[in-house]
Amino acid sequence: MHDEPVPLYRASGSLEAEELCGLLRENGIRCNHVPVPDNDDPRAATAGLLGGMTPEKETVFVNKPDLHAAAALLADWQRSEPEGT
Repeated sequence: MHDEPVPLYRASGSLEAEELCGLLRENGIRCNHVPVPDNDDPRAATAGLLGGMTPEKETVFVNKPDLHAAAALLADWQRSEPEGT
């Protein structure tokens, strides 16, 4: 059976995404993250026109059968993160 990747979380960047993936992997959950344009950031619309880089977030994906367990780990991880990070 081929597992279907599903989005779990939209991280603020690659460091946050890799931190979460590290936790998931430690708990036996395979994951990956990919950059996605931050369309919510008003600078995204003009940065490309001005030759700059568009702000990107990272979407963390897990396999569909692992989604429930990954979501529980994500909730614990979010509760343990200090405010403002």
